[in-house]
Amino acid sequence: DFHCHSWYSKASILKKEVFMSPYEIIKIAKRRGLNAIAITDHNTIKIEKFAKKVSKEDFLVIVGEEIDTKDGHLLAIGIEEEIKPGLSLEETLELIHSQGGIGIAPHPFDIAKKGLGYKAKLCDAIEIKNALNIDRIADKVAQRFAKKNKLCGVGGSDAHFREGIGKCYNLIDCELELDSILKAVKRGECKVVGEYVSLPNIVKWYRNRVLSCYDEVYEYIEKNYGMLKRGLVKGLIKIGKSEKSTYLYLPLGYFGLGCGFIYSIAKGVYANIKMQNFSFFR
Repeated sequence: DFHCHSWYSKASILKKEVFMSPYEIIKIAKRRGLNAIAITDHNTIKIEKFAKKVSKEDFLVIVGEEIDTKDGHLLAIGIEEEIKPGLSLEETLELIHSQGGIGIAPHPFDIAKKGLGYKAKLCDAIEIKNALNIDRIADKVAQRFAKKNKLCGVGGSDAHFREGIGKCYNLIDCELELDSILKAVKRGECKVVGEYVSLPNIVKWYRNRVLSCYDEVYEYIEKNYGMLKRGLVKGLIKIGKSEKSTYLYLPLGYFGLGCGFIYSIAKGVYANIKMQNFSFFR
């Protein structure tokens, strides 16, 4: 699994993005049959010492980082030193390669995430399935894009909570050591396996995040939202404190999923036209 987050990952608004320790991640990953995982926290490699400590002959922890480049998110896999965010994609890739690592474009066309879009063709590999993608059409576009540009397609769970770990992973015929894995990716020898995380689990995760940083969320709403939106969101958050809020949040989640699905179809059709590939629905 090339894409996973521990509690060292922080978001801009909901600071508590992940509630799992690296030890929990490894425990669950082993239980689900994985024998290697890359922990790719946002703009940090705080798991580096942990990775060296727990990697054994039967399980490999790969140091990674999900970097906010100027052009979108980029996974740095197999690095030894932290790479600062805010650089261009080209600069970031150069720094990754100088450390012997590879750059993977995560969720490049997802409408809800900061993907690299067409600049993903500069990377060593591209994520063609992301288990946390609500926008499933985006993965179809990524698959077409990878094939057209002769890029290795990989999968990632993008796990931010327990249920996500190992949902999507890669079968690779190689030695269980970093160099062998990276060489196999460069050769395009990955078979993507797995499924998507369920919407109820995603809704539960968002609710837990909001409730865990309730005061910060309120402060952000007060400063950044207009009167109508502020009142609506505050009301939803208050309802969210109740366990029964699932009965409201799930329908809202499915409504959002439906809207996103329609939008992503339109965007996917446009993307395939731009790639001069009209067999999108075949």
